[in-house]
Amino acid sequence: MSLECLFGHKWQNGWGNVCRCKRCDKRRKHDWDGCKCKGCGQTRNEQHLWDGCKCKRCGKERDEQHLWDGCKCKRCGKVRDKQHLLDGCKCSRCGKGERHVWDGCKCTICGDNRYSNHKLSEYCWCEICHKTYHNLDRFCRCTRCGGEYHDYGTFLCKRCNHSILGDTPINIDMKKVLENTERRIRSGNY
Repeated sequence: MSLECLFGHKWQNGWGNVCRCKRCDKRRKHDWDGCKCKGCGQTRNEQHLWDGCKCKRCGKERDEQHLWDGCKCKRCGKVRDKQHLLDGCKCSRCGKGERHVWDGCKCTICGDNRYSNHKLSEYCWCEICHKTYHNLDRFCRCTRCGGEYHDYGTFLCKRCNHSILGDTPINIDMKKVLENTERRIRSGNY
């Protein structure tokens, strides 16, 4: 026996019908408590202590005697595709069952939106979900409606660096000053 095992062995499953100490390699027969070994925790498919669909000792599940609460078993958590409790389009018990009924881009039951089948007006406004969907190029111009939609930081657009002052000759020097200030603010050197 090793000194490491002076205060007890560290049992694990060996080969065959034995437990083996992880530290000193000592072997002994399994000490079965029904379906589970008391020493190493190995399980066997004999003498289970069933509580409906789940063994109380080892936790093994079987597909019999479930305690169904609609679509979900209270004992083991198994889900079946029957008796869902729908809250909108999803089951409130198991979370499954997105059964949307789409009218274009919007579900008529729960109101969720999807990213396709929008009915866009000439100004990129969806007539169903009432959101705008612009298709912006690299200069922040919409390829559908032709409008410009910039996302300004302090002085410049975050996408295309367009200045809030525009491109008039009087403002070109001021624009350079603002661009430098914006760069310093972004880099944290201001």
